[in-house]
Amino acid sequence: PYAKQAKLNRGPTRIVLLTNLVGAGEVDEDLEEETAEESGKYGKLKKCTIREVKWAPDKEAVRIFLEFEKVESASKAYADMNGRYFGGRTVKARFYDEERYLNGDFERRVPTRVLLVTSLVAPEDVDDDLEAETEAEAEAKFGAVKCCRVRDAPGAA
Repeated sequence: PYAKQAKLNRGPTRIVLLTNLVGAGEVDEDLEEETAEESGKYGKLKKCTIREVKWAPDKEAVRIFLEFEKVESASKAYADMNGRYFGGRTVKARFYDEERYLNGDFERRVPTRVLLVTSLVAPEDVDDDLEAETEAEAEAKFGAVKCCRVRDAPGAA
């Protein structure tokens, strides 16, 4: 995990991630076009992608990815936009790993959170639906669940 985290902090790349431009639930139909237009002054913008991440705190929930043709353009955007005050918010800009961006990984989650639950049910109560039921209940309480596994713990009483 530490190697991945160090890789994420490297820069610059052609991809700039903006957070805290708007909060959760504040994305409107004009945001993508307006952001792309504003970002075009730094150089050729290939794409503007907006994702709202439900599990993230408000200041990180709306993620705006700016894919520039050149690293130099991304660097200009980063320098100008990081710390800019917009609509009562301080915008955070950072460079985003190009490989993760190109693979559609827009949810950069570090650190990974793992919840280990023991003695959930007795071994005789484990059935084919337990994983799906546990995942659904965990999502309702904690937000997005990437993976849920049920394992028998040998020797557990």
